[in-house]
Amino acid sequence: MCIGLLLVNLATVVLLYLLARKRFPAPAAAAAAAGFAILSSGWSVMGMWSHATHFVMLPAVAGLLLLLHWNDHRKTAALIAAGVLLGLSILMKQHGVFFVAFAGACILPQRRWK
Repeated sequence: MCIGLLLVNLATVVLLYLLARKRFPAPAAAAAAAGFAILSSGWSVMGMWSHATHFVMLPAVAGLLLLLHWNDHRKTAALIAAGVLLGLSILMKQHGVFFVAFAGACILPQRRWK
């Protein structure tokens, strides 16, 4: 297994734990992170090889975490950084557009129309 893939997977697991921890109790967040760690290393998702799908998850999860941070604190820098990271997930693989659509669906109902 590639060292780079291990580091990216580890970073994604940590970010997924932090993302889940913002909305769920610690045991549920740990279960989500552990489930991702086990499933992402399986043969069916090419877990032993560095595939583009693994590298979509890191910026997508980081972007969603920053989007939650923006939702709590309303800091413009967090929203811009979330957009950049979610855009990076699209650059890694076009399937990242679904993370952007999910983020838009989460943010759209909260927008205050004047």
